[in-house]
Amino acid sequence: MTLTHIGDNCGGSYANVGYYQLLYERLRTETYLEGNGETIRSHINYLIPDFENIDKRKKDITKSRVLGRVRIPGLRGDKRTGVPNRFEDNHILLD
Repeated sequence: MTLTHIGDNCGGSYANVGYYQLLYERLRTETYLEGNGETIRSHINYLIPDFENIDKRKKDITKSRVLGRVRIPGLRGDKRTGVPNRFEDNHILLD
């Protein structure tokens, strides 16, 4: 995903937006994740701090993939649903 940036943020906040959008697009139809006060958006919001503090700060994206498997509690894997979404039980595969 490519985002156009302006201003002096050096792309940090745009990376957050791109990560959020990527996850939302992949998860938006997984409505079974919603319930008990949780929404698709709240599941994603729980992931942003780890992205901020681990992926963005500690990984060199020029040498390795930043993304891989991201834990989403309750997510149903492809084998269970029969739909090729690149999901494993409780994990979304980002590559």
